[in-house]
Amino acid sequence: FPSHDIDIAVIETGLGGRLDATNVCPKPAVTVITSISRDHWQRLGDSLAQIAGEKAGIIKANCPIVAGTLPEDAAEVVAATAQALGAPLTWVQVPPADPEEPQQILWHGKPFSIALLGNHQRHNAAIALEVIEQLRIQDWLIPDSAVKEGLRQTTWAGRLQWITYRDQQNQSHPLLIDGAHNVAGAKLLREYISQTFPNQPVRWVVGILNTKDQTGIMTALLEPQDYLFAVPVPDHATTPPTELVALSESILNHPGTSYQNLTDGLTAALNHPISTAAPVVVCGSLYLIGQLLALNSSPS
Repeated sequence: FPSHDIDIAVIETGLGGRLDATNVCPKPAVTVITSISRDHWQRLGDSLAQIAGEKAGIIKANCPIVAGTLPEDAAEVVAATAQALGAPLTWVQVPPADPEEPQQILWHGKPFSIALLGNHQRHNAAIALEVIEQLRIQDWLIPDSAVKEGLRQTTWAGRLQWITYRDQQNQSHPLLIDGAHNVAGAKLLREYISQTFPNQPVRWVVGILNTKDQTGIMTALLEPQDYLFAVPVPDHATTPPTELVALSESILNHPGTSYQNLTDGLTAALNHPISTAAPVVVCGSLYLIGQLLALNSSPS
């Protein structure tokens, strides 16, 4: 970073916080905890309070901390850690949504347009705006025009992203792709689908690692009228697609099907004899999304 003359670096922790390598930064300008859910529990702890204790390890003495809406037991841990370290804590409350302007947030009375899809991105945008306020308090000159442009141009590959997929016959198909690799992410994806395609069946192409909460993810994603096309994740820790099909049996009206690779599963989903209005969604693992993006960028 110093060799490239960086003004501000946004550094994301890799896992947890307390033992993460990002703690080599001794005095960040601001620390941020966006959300806490049950993920990586094998290493971080089997309760939200334990996970929060690990994540709160990024809080530094006398350094401002910005936090989003957290579950109560997690919020208590974060608040106690901040108080013990004398770190000023700001909780971010998301302004109410305007049904006529779903991609806009009002912050301190000023409208900001958001490029990213999903109601949860209003929450993320509010956190980002509060971080900007904390930097301004520290005399960083950041004009509203730059903030608006940043929010308007933000992209995030593999998170509620619509792409055009070209099949082996070079036919174009719209696909929605999303990592959705934990229960919280799966719930947000389902929320977006239900709002965007109300009462429509969904064609799900799903692959999940065996280190994840497969049952919780599948329960959050699937509804009885949906169709499942289970595929492996390109990783040795993949859940066998047949196991995902078995998990879906108590949810779906139609038996799910398993495939040996992503291409076969996706082809089956796209060619399934159901209304073309039924969206095709690929999700369950960022590794799977990476494989799809690489596949789609390869020459035919």
